Amino acid sequence: MNVAITGSRGNLGSVLSASMDQSKFKVFAIPSEFYRPDFQSNNLYDFLTENNISALIHCASLTNVDFSEAHREIAYDSNVSLTKKLSDLAASLDVKMVFISSAGVYGSNSYSQDGPNGESSDAYPLNHYHSTKLKAELAVSASSINSLTLRVGWLFGTRSPSGKDFVLARIQEMAKLETTDEYYSNFEQFGNPTSCEYLAETIGSLLVSDISGTINCVNDGAVSRYEFIRRIKEICGFEFKLVGKPDAFFPRVATVPLNEAGDTSKLASHANTRHWDEYLVQYCQKLRKDEWRV
Repeated sequence: MNVAITGSRGNLGSVLSASMDQSKFKVFAIPSEFYRPDFQSNNLYDFLTENNISALIHCASLTNVDFSEAHREIAYDSNVSLTKKLSDLAASLDVKMVFISSAGVYGSNSYSQDGPNGESSDAYPLNHYHSTKLKAELAVSASSINSLTLRVGWLFGTRSPSGKDFVLARIQEMAKLETTDEYYSNFEQFGNPTSCEYLAETIGSLLVSDISGTINCVNDGAVSRYEFIRRIKEICGFEFKLVGKPDAFFPRVATVPLNEAGDTSKLASHANTRHWDEYLVQYCQKLRKDEWRV
């Protein structure tokens, strides 16, 4: 199966390009100049047809939540308008559209009281970024009933030399701390740490089975940011003082949901579900060999 990817130089896109099963998929990176700053429909049409593309995985996105809140038009154009144009083009060519959304679209119910969000849960985005992701989801599903929307969790891992994902950024901060230094983390925000390597495996399985609809595509194991940071600290062997703080301690331009955890029951009916910890251990070990990329 020939697969095209947008955002191939980003964290997820770089992993998909390198890790999708080469015995089943041939991956083509769509040049970013074909869709940014202007949507070049003729070039994209030629690219998809000449390479006999069967599926288009749309990873490219403006993901900075606070920037999106302050620059709403830019975020809308990047996350909604572009997605709609790509999904319409894919539908016209009978190319399966795979859209990477976010488990943050559900809103801010309580993890301790309500547990993880299921796909049938109502979506009430609390900020402009997650609002654009939900609007993009609707555009994708309107273009084709065969499309696939994946609501992903707290992504980590990159194959991009210049990539700086959440785990890498935190490790680089931690590596500079002394034993007596304090490092603060949010104990009220919950989600599923999710490996980009796991996503590459799972997207491949979903494509082979031609699954459509909306699915929470996250690793098993919902935790607080504090618990996630504590595990990173433990794996890496750092000795600073980790201190849990409430959400109000961390000022943000945008309101961020406290419960981004996704239920994996639906995913489990289509693919293997796995806990994030084994992927985190592997990734931290690799970063250690690279001297944390500092």
